[in-house]
Amino acid sequence: MPKPDIGIQYTADFPDEAIREFENDLQHESLEVGTKAIHGPQVYASLELYIPPLVVAIVFKSYFDAMFKELGKEHYEFLKTKLTKLTKKTMATPRVEPTLMRSGGEIVDDSPYSRTFGIVAEVTDGIRFRLLLPKHSEENDYNDLVTKFFNFAADYQGFSADSEAFKIIEQSGVQNGELLVTMNQETGEFEWVDPMPTKVRAAYNAGKSRASAL
Repeated sequence: MPKPDIGIQYTADFPDEAIREFENDLQHESLEVGTKAIHGPQVYASLELYIPPLVVAIVFKSYFDAMFKELGKEHYEFLKTKLTKLTKKTMATPRVEPTLMRSGGEIVDDSPYSRTFGIVAEVTDGIRFRLLLPKHSEENDYNDLVTKFFNFAADYQGFSADSEAFKIIEQSGVQNGELLVTMNQETGEFEWVDPMPTKVRAAYNAGKSRASAL
């Protein structure tokens, strides 16, 4: 099966009506849309913020390439509209936010970000941005969040050093992998979210400094 241009990964017990609707709406002769259901409880050896939410929408680099060629801006606007709709439906699904449990049995419930839904944009063959959404609230403007996130990702395709995405890549020091971002509600700009807790990051940086001094 060819790699999709747009994909949805979700836990198998999540109601998939909105996912099927999204998949059907995006059918296009130039696009490959794929879905993947994950079965059973999942155990992750990972930093907490890297653990995927219940539903993840992924837009791969091939879509952005096609957008600048055969698909055009009209389909790009259509995708943002459909993703906004999927975001709203998924976030509003009546269920408790997923709960994480550390290996020692400690419940993790202090994150400001939703574990229900996430959006990923692959901007190069090695780098993806994942948008961390705030937990569900009627005050959240999901249309604004989705639109600005994809404009943020698409802007990077011009390889401009002035793009927000380019600056975040430089700030993070990440050259390959997934970068977590959130939108600052006051400034309307995207910010890198360090997946390491503050104390862990400080210890990590101190260790690097000692190593470089040897």
